[in-house]
Amino acid sequence: IMLGTVHVSPYATPGTEEVPSAIEPFIETSKAVLMANHGALTWGKDIYEAYYRMESLEHYAKITMYAKYSIGHFNPLTNQEMSKLVKKWIMGGMNE
Repeated sequence: IMLGTVHVSPYATPGTEEVPSAIEPFIETSKAVLMANHGALTWGKDIYEAYYRMESLEHYAKITMYAKYSIGHFNPLTNQEMSKLVKKWIMGGMNE
């Protein structure tokens, strides 16, 4: 939820201008991107925020993998459900 949508960028040849061009569309609207056939990339206002986001992304990926392969399915929240959770988190509680 805190990372928002994590997009997958198209494959780009390492060491070429294709790499920054592939992730450029996601820089302004995302906090992380999965680079096809490469790995993950996160960013933030400083290195600590970028690191925290990477840790969150890896944790979410593990949970998703366990749900899909252990339980047999993965049931992601809708945008409306995520918005509701974010509002509760911002307000400082889950009482309502």
